[in-house]
Amino acid sequence: MPLTGKEKKENMKHAVRGLAALLLFSFLLPAHGVAAAWWVIGTVKGEKIKHKGIAVRLVRVGDPMESPVGKTMTNKSGQYAFSDPGEGLPPSAYKVVLKVTSELSIDVSLEEMEPRGWMPTIIPPVTVYW
Repeated sequence: MPLTGKEKKENMKHAVRGLAALLLFSFLLPAHGVAAAWWVIGTVKGEKIKHKGIAVRLVRVGDPMESPVGKTMTNKSGQYAFSDPGEGLPPSAYKVVLKVTSELSIDVSLEEMEPRGWMPTIIPPVTVYW
């Protein structure tokens, strides 16, 4: 029994949806392979934050030289973010160091932070009075 016009139309819709899903999957699969395993975002609050960005470093816990594996600056809202530096370690292996002034640095522990893949782990805000 031949298909009706309505059945042909439905079959065509299913074929187009399947092709679209296949294309989407093939484009996203390579991106997922190189995506960061985790990332964290944080906020620095304080009276002067809108006038001066703060240097922020991601440092391995226990590194006596505190060599940064990532660096950034806060934006005008005091926000910053780091993604997995690709060393195969969880966020708890790092700490965030806020360099407020030449005399004032604040360490923020990531010890309790669990990787959440593409969803960010949010670091509790740090309020700085200087």
